[in-house]
Amino acid sequence: MWQQKCTRDQRLGVVSPLPTQMISNEEFFPLPQTPEQKRLEHRVGELADDYAKHLGQSRRQFLAGAGGMAVGFLALNEVFGPYFEVDAAEPLDAALRDEKWPKDQFIFDVQCHHVDVPRGKGRELILMFRQPAERYNPALKGHKHKHEDLGIENFIKEIF
Repeated sequence: MWQQKCTRDQRLGVVSPLPTQMISNEEFFPLPQTPEQKRLEHRVGELADDYAKHLGQSRRQFLAGAGGMAVGFLALNEVFGPYFEVDAAEPLDAALRDEKWPKDQFIFDVQCHHVDVPRGKGRELILMFRQPAERYNPALKGHKHKHEDLGIENFIKEIF
């Protein structure tokens, strides 16, 4: 059965800065948790408890901060191999984390979808969805919606 990550986490008492099993976007049923993912989940909890005690915080408080992500990367390295450059002192030392943070890095975080619909009846139906978008994008007001609006070229133009 599909359920939100936060619902599953609350039911199981899991507090983690990262997913510890495949989750769903409601488009498919996720696979069950693997033994490695279970080990990761357990290890994140152990590390978080240890580091949180050093800082006089609860596990939840600790994992809500940048130290929580450092713990997540440490646990990932232990379970799956050394993929992330993280030092065992980073969960406790903000200066160490800040030192590694790229100063000139631009982060563009967005999720979008492009569906290439062949010409025909289905495309006409999808074009109708552009009309309500006129409320949010004044540039679309009075625009005659056409098949080319649904192409990849227009998609890229509208995103960037």
